[in-house]
Amino acid sequence: PWSGGHPPPRPLRELLDRVENSTLPNQVKADSLHILNRIGEAEARVHGVPTDELALHELGSDDTLADIIGTVAALFELGIEHVFSAPLHVGSGMVRSQHGTLPVPVPGVTELVKGSGAQIISPPASAGDVGELLTPTGAAILTTIATFKAPAMSISAVGYGAGGRDPDKRPNVLAVWIGEVDT
Repeated sequence: PWSGGHPPPRPLRELLDRVENSTLPNQVKADSLHILNRIGEAEARVHGVPTDELALHELGSDDTLADIIGTVAALFELGIEHVFSAPLHVGSGMVRSQHGTLPVPVPGVTELVKGSGAQIISPPASAGDVGELLTPTGAAILTTIATFKAPAMSISAVGYGAGGRDPDKRPNVLAVWIGEVDT
């Protein structure tokens, strides 16, 4: 355990080792490692350190591993071959982190989105989307596995997931559509 309310920073290598030494299917391991390495590269650029010296604060949590591995494993188990994403809503304003107060989107998110082909939507604070809507973990997952275009598709299933926040001006819901791309 730790004191002060925050776990100590974890080396990126520790997270990579946990995935590499797991019993996950090889494809889940490979995709999860790719996403983790992208987080490491982005955070190393933000902090100006080599990735082998990088210690992750919030991103070093077991929650990060659960989000990444859970997403990749679900796509693997469902047989999803391609992921397409709408533009990414990043939010606006400021957010508190272990590094202090940061602008939204936080630097790790902008590094991950840069060059990915993703479009971002950052509404003014008056629109009600104040705060962080896209975390570095979410940005890493989406910018690694998704293509940012809207294909014509025949939809066979729709799923919804609700977040823990309850904003006044919009629902905090993610919709996932599964189907076949029309050719």
